[in-house]
Amino acid sequence: MKDFPSEFSLAGHKMEGLFMANNIEKQLKEISERLEQGVKEIFTSERYTEYLNTMSKFHNYSFNNTLLITMQKPEATLVAGYQAWQKKFNRHVKRGEKGIQIIAPTPVREKQEIEKIDPDTQEPIIGEDGQPETEVVEMIIPRFRVATVFDVSQTEGEPIAELEVPELTGSVQFYDTFMQALQSISPVPIRMMNVEGDAKGYYHQTEKYIAIKEDMSNVQTMKTGVHEVSHALLHDREVMDAEGVLKDQTTKEVEAESIAYIVCNHFGLDTSEYSFTYIASWCESRDMKALKASMDTIRKTSAEIIGNIEEQMHEIEMERPIRETFHREDVILQLSGSMGSEYAYDLVENMTAEQLRENVKEYVTLLEQEEISEDEKSLEEFLEDRGATITVLYASDGVGENYPIHFFDVAYDADTGIAYFSELTPKEQAEMLVEKAEFPRTIFTEEGKAFVTEYAETFPGQVERLNDLVWDMRESYEEAGTNLVHEVIQAARANFPTKEFPEERESTMQYAHRLIEAAETASHENFTESQRNLIVNFAYKMDDRDEVLGLVNRMLTANRGDRSEVMRSLVHETEAQMDNFPDGRIGFTEMHEAGIRLEHMYPLEKNRAVELYREGAEVFILHGNPDNPEQAGQILAETENAILGHDGIFGITETEWEVHKEREVAIARQEKLQQDSAEKIDETLLLHGESGRFAIYQMDTGGEHTYQFMGFESAQKLGYSIDGKDYRMVYAAPWTPTITLDDIFERFNINRPNDFHGHSLSVSDVIVINRTAETKAYYVDSFGFEELPNFVQQRMEILENNHTRAYPPVYKGTLAQAMEERDVDAYLDSRKLNIDCKKAIEEAIALKFDGLHLEEDAAMQVLEQFGEERMTFVMANTLRELSYDGRFSRQNKDWAEHIEIPENINQGKNLNQDYVIESHPAVLDGFIDMARAEIRMQKIEQALDEAEVTITEDTRGFEADGHAGTWHTVDERAYAGEKFFFMEHDEYGSDVAGIIVSEHGQLVAEDLWNGYDAGALEAISEYLQEKGISVEELMPELEPDELAYKIDDRYFAIQRTEEGYDYTFYALDYDEIDGGAYNNLDISMRQAMEDILEDEDMSLENAVSVDYEDLMAEVEEAGERQMQLAQLLKNCPPSIFEDYDRERAVDTCEGIAMQFTKSKGYLTVQATEEGYFYIFYDSDLHEIHSNDYDDPKVSVQKATYEILKSERMDDMECIKVDYKEFEAMTIQHSKDLLQAGELRATSEIGRDEVALNGLSRAEVERGVLYHAQGILEDMGLENEVELLAARVHGSRSREELYRDDSDLDVVISYRGNIREDSFFNELNAHGIAMAGIKVDINPIAEERITLAEYMKESEAYLDQKEIEKLAVDLDNFSYEYDTYEYKDTVENREEQVEKITEDILNQKTGCLKDWLVEVSEESDIDSDVITARSLLSRLENAENFSIFTRQPEQEQPEATITFYVAECMEFPVMGEYHNNLTLEEAIKIYESIPADRLHGGKGIGFDLQDGDEDYSGEYELMSWDRVDRELIDMIPHYKESPLVQKAINDMEKYLNEKHGKVQEAEQTVEVKQEVPEAPVKKESVSVEPNQTQKREPAKGEKGELKKSVLQSLKEFQARAKAQEQKEMTTEKSKARKKGDVEL
Repeated sequence: MKDFPSEFSLAGHKMEGLFMANNIEKQLKEISERLEQGVKEIFTSERYTEYLNTMSKFHNYSFNNTLLITMQKPEATLVAGYQAWQKKFNRHVKRGEKGIQIIAPTPVREKQEIEKIDPDTQEPIIGEDGQPETEVVEMIIPRFRVATVFDVSQTEGEPIAELEVPELTGSVQFYDTFMQALQSISPVPIRMMNVEGDAKGYYHQTEKYIAIKEDMSNVQTMKTGVHEVSHALLHDREVMDAEGVLKDQTTKEVEAESIAYIVCNHFGLDTSEYSFTYIASWCESRDMKALKASMDTIRKTSAEIIGNIEEQMHEIEMERPIRETFHREDVILQLSGSMGSEYAYDLVENMTAEQLRENVKEYVTLLEQEEISEDEKSLEEFLEDRGATITVLYASDGVGENYPIHFFDVAYDADTGIAYFSELTPKEQAEMLVEKAEFPRTIFTEEGKAFVTEYAETFPGQVERLNDLVWDMRESYEEAGTNLVHEVIQAARANFPTKEFPEERESTMQYAHRLIEAAETASHENFTESQRNLIVNFAYKMDDRDEVLGLVNRMLTANRGDRSEVMRSLVHETEAQMDNFPDGRIGFTEMHEAGIRLEHMYPLEKNRAVELYREGAEVFILHGNPDNPEQAGQILAETENAILGHDGIFGITETEWEVHKEREVAIARQEKLQQDSAEKIDETLLLHGESGRFAIYQMDTGGEHTYQFMGFESAQKLGYSIDGKDYRMVYAAPWTPTITLDDIFERFNINRPNDFHGHSLSVSDVIVINRTAETKAYYVDSFGFEELPNFVQQRMEILENNHTRAYPPVYKGTLAQAMEERDVDAYLDSRKLNIDCKKAIEEAIALKFDGLHLEEDAAMQVLEQFGEERMTFVMANTLRELSYDGRFSRQNKDWAEHIEIPENINQGKNLNQDYVIESHPAVLDGFIDMARAEIRMQKIEQALDEAEVTITEDTRGFEADGHAGTWHTVDERAYAGEKFFFMEHDEYGSDVAGIIVSEHGQLVAEDLWNGYDAGALEAISEYLQEKGISVEELMPELEPDELAYKIDDRYFAIQRTEEGYDYTFYALDYDEIDGGAYNNLDISMRQAMEDILEDEDMSLENAVSVDYEDLMAEVEEAGERQMQLAQLLKNCPPSIFEDYDRERAVDTCEGIAMQFTKSKGYLTVQATEEGYFYIFYDSDLHEIHSNDYDDPKVSVQKATYEILKSERMDDMECIKVDYKEFEAMTIQHSKDLLQAGELRATSEIGRDEVALNGLSRAEVERGVLYHAQGILEDMGLENEVELLAARVHGSRSREELYRDDSDLDVVISYRGNIREDSFFNELNAHGIAMAGIKVDINPIAEERITLAEYMKESEAYLDQKEIEKLAVDLDNFSYEYDTYEYKDTVENREEQVEKITEDILNQKTGCLKDWLVEVSEESDIDSDVITARSLLSRLENAENFSIFTRQPEQEQPEATITFYVAECMEFPVMGEYHNNLTLEEAIKIYESIPADRLHGGKGIGFDLQDGDEDYSGEYELMSWDRVDRELIDMIPHYKESPLVQKAINDMEKYLNEKHGKVQEAEQTVEVKQEVPEAPVKKESVSVEPNQTQKREPAKGEKGELKKSVLQSLKEFQARAKAQEQKEMTTEKSKARKKGDVEL
């Protein structure tokens, strides 16, 4: 697929489709430029105040973001992202709201390698190699992107809690708290003093205090305090000197006053009196860097002051706790989730701790069983349903009493599950109970708390006892204070058990226990129970204090911070060290206690010693020596009885144990291989055999992360799909039709066969049955069985990739023998595999043979699949059956004669004929050569594994002295009875120099590039001479058999023959020039060459040696290229490429198209800047393959030939197809698929189009989908909204409609919960362009309109527009072609265009076509001919538009019209009323109603019945002798109804006649639409036929066609003019009659 142009670079860190980094940088650059401008604009008094207001509300935002919010929405109060409003606040952004762009951090994690640091010394840890050890850690790299947020005012939904900012207005209720907090954060004391003059306060630089004027209002005091604290923080001389800054007085005041404004505004103080009139002049004297620095200082300092004041006020308020205390019976529930970021502590009343525990457990069970969900019912709601009363005490969202507590009776974490107080460590239990009892203030001494912990650890698990102690201490404190608490402690200590200290030396295990306690006390870090057990077990196994100490220290280090990965690795390493002991039931501790300390000896118990002895290991009988354990006795056990007769400890050396483990691994590997081989054979027979068989498959691995033992439906609900790769065959057996699935289930649960080693047949197991005609798989479900349609194919693919060399044996008997021996199943299975093998060989040849060569690995895959024995049998059988064919080599026929192939005649038919390979004999012969060579190679490899062999022609993997890698033989020569082998590198082949070795592997020659060349033969001569062999008589033998040179402008090749030498001259393009024979065996090859070249006036002086084989290969390839070119010229003639201009095609995106005559597929080739782009289509116009041909210098013909060759399509005949027609075919095909209900993600039209600036529709549609997916991910809606498809539409989809400034319209169909307008705003918010064209993306929800419906409407609209464009072009051409004639016949060009449009829509285009044909055939002006032909083509194409071919959606009922008469048209009930009349009847009744008794204006109306529910029924036609045509035509349905329009015309005619204003018949207003014959209930409305007929000119009469067109234009003008005059006359008549009739 081609890359996107640079104007449209889409890729992404999440998925292909997000904007790349350069796009992000572009956005950041744009927003930075806006910030630069914004900085300049805010420094006016009004804008500056807006900015400070924003900063007070968003004091934690950066300067840039604060300014951005001010610039875009200064009234904002609370902003969040689109998704955050939905998820966190249950609100959504209003339709059409424009977001606020800010800069958001998007840090990325990168792994970096750093040196390991010792946690104690803080020095690098040095490894065994003397180099610092390293570790890979994740570093956070800051990155930024442009994000969109919305203010709360731009959203709607659930009410949002007000921001909790203490409001200090008026007299300031919390004045004392605020000032106390301000004093706490001030760097100097604040004093209330008598300040002289107008000053309200000041900061004393020398004495370091703040003075505030006394007797001011509380609000003013606070404002002044903040102002002066700002001076103290920022403008102290020492502070500025330390920071190296110098600020003038104005800057100091701007900063202090701005900070005071922000802080006061944040806390709700009145800031209306603040004025910054001086800000503009101050700004002018500062550069941008200084302005930004001051703004950043203001932002940071105000944020710091606000945060510190709030914190101090909170602490002050917390000293007055809301809750007085907790009681012993209070039950606390802790809830948490989102990895601990969300939490709550609840007081649970009306429920005991035990009842709470049971209810929480039940809730979790219901969640796991999916009977309820947390979204439907929270745990608190569940408990309240059970009678509990819940009070929130402390929560992460600030709800509740908000006093921090950290104790609980039951904890429920949505991520990890339930935790109970009783499951905590004694230390944790003690700390929680103390915190609960002390609340709300500290009452216990540190010694008292330490005693509670000691008590908990002394009596672990006795929660009630510990609870009693703590609450006794609490109650004692309330009664009499600390002294009574001390007595309680002393009484409790008296109950401690007495410690007995043994006199013997402390064991390593005891040392480990003591070490654990000391480490936990010193580090304040507790080990888990499993970690403690690991340390103690390690101490028992190793009995080495230093090892134990090292382990404890490493585990302490791992416990610090978040180093869970380090801890897991350490635990794994320690467990592996203990698991390495040969006997898990004994450690070094027992060995040492027995007086045995032997180096490199592992201890064993008797049973393990016997077991290892039987497995062939050397086992020692050990005798203790307490006085000198290092000299303990060790005797090698000679017999098993010697071991059984010893009651002490045994041992095995470390070396022997390692050897034994390797031996066990090898045995296990062999057993596994045997098992795998047996399974492969069984599965091959099951899936490919012809006899009935069944097999049972069970999962390789189970556990909580798989669907093992799950029902089919449950597995699917959890997202699992049943896959063959998860299973392994555990049993296979013959099957008969009487065996049912239930039989198998019962048998393998109740009466399992002895050779069945799986578990009882259970849910999730799979049964596969080969019923000979079909093979199916069944999932064992909770009830019954579920068929698995894909399982068998999945297992076949696994079997195909199973490289275990195990194959079912070939049945060598006949069918008769099989029947006699009751072994027909084995015969049938073998027969089926023979046929499969035969077919596989045929397929391999078809696939691997290119017409001249078989690929080297042609036989390898078949051999891998069927094995040596069967492949040999099938190939030898073929050679035996076709022994008469001379195209098979004698060597292969001889080989086949030695293969056992029994005759297999049954009922006169030779069944061996079924195994005959039907490939071309000559190609098959080469294939058999390859197969035999591969079989030999495998045998040699196997032999090399078993024993050393000498070098042969088939040697591979040879390691040569002094040369890296391994080598293989490519050529063999014999000189003086010695064999020499030319070898190439196994990995690099001929890319590196070759070597020659002797038969025994001795290196003879190296650095060889041309095989046995002169240098190689010289080295062989030296080798033979060193062995004492004379080489003088061997010189001709040591000369090469062939040589080649490049001499000037040609190549020269010579080779030895039986008579002498053959030679040939070749041109540089490898065409043969000349050649001949030099028949003289008595001279050397060099002398022969000199003689031959002398005759050609050439010599060897200028000759350059080339490789003979390489030259011959080039010659052969040149011949093949000539043959290919000839074939291509025949199959793909040059006429296909005539008149193709590559330079023009690059701009116009034109291409060539051809169809393959046999397959009916297509190929298109388009020119691109880089070369060519081609697409192959099948006969149904589906794109099946596309690629680039990157060579812009070659012609389209050569490029197409190379494409056909590369795709192996050069032997296919093809014909030319008009490219424009093919374009239209593919586009229409895509539309047809969509209308047929086949919804694809894109149109799959991969051809470049000029209307898309060189992009294809599929590229554009994919790019828009990627962009939309990225937008959804930014919004967090990627799981809620599914993108279905995208299509290019609009003017850019029609070559005749688009302009250079046209947008590129793309519609996206989607399914999900987002409004179309919201999605539209997000998709087009920042604009997107492709190849320089602005893209307009229109999302449509599938539930509102399908993509097919939308495109159908769009196409109809475009058809209409294209027809209108065609009418304009036709009018322009007729004007330009004969301007004088046009002006004589056409008065109004707009009306003329409308007439042409109407003719096209009504398909009355015959005259237009005839005229265009006449122009194209008779005009002498080339441009006119080209234009006429183009317009004619467009006119013909327009006739196929969808607006003409669309079928009616439903048959419309036949339209009828009747009339009614009313004496009063306004209120018909007031007088006479007649209905269901013809117009003539209505007029007669109308005239019969006397005018002297009018109840109102009499009149006539119509009743239209045409199936339309909205407009069927009665409507006024005429009253007061007047028809209001304009009023009726305001209703489009009536204006477009022929029946209504005819009724109006007839009524107007009647009225005109009645008033003596009859017009000439020629001036009758032409009805816009033809009126069909429509029956009515009584009488149809008649239409007078047009009496005047125009004679059509005879075809072929010169000039008559054009004249007829122009004549029709004249007639149209005449009719229009007559109509205009008629309307003017009617208006004059109406004016004269006005007022004649009055009510």
